Amino acid sequence: MQKTSHHRIGQLMCQATLDILWPPARAGRPKADLQCRVGSGQATYHRFDSRRKQHLITYGVRMIIAKQSADAALGWLSTREINRLEYFGG
Repeated sequence: MQKTSHHRIGQLMCQATLDILWPPARAGRPKADLQCRVGSGQATYHRFDSRRKQHLITYGVRMIIAKQSADAALGWLSTREINRLEYFGG
């Protein structure tokens, strides 16, 4: 089965999370680990397994698809927060 471009974007988001965002976050928790994956859902999920000290972030492909449509993205909480808090100029 061929991966869609949206799935590839999710893989790039995972790589950016692991390469850019995780190292500073992990600095205070050297024993914690992070696994990142792309799922089929419409949201981003975070789960922490305290026994294994492992975080799991799942980026949903349907979320990625929706974020690429301005009309669909307007309904997302993150879009409303960006506008309300004026991130990136609102």
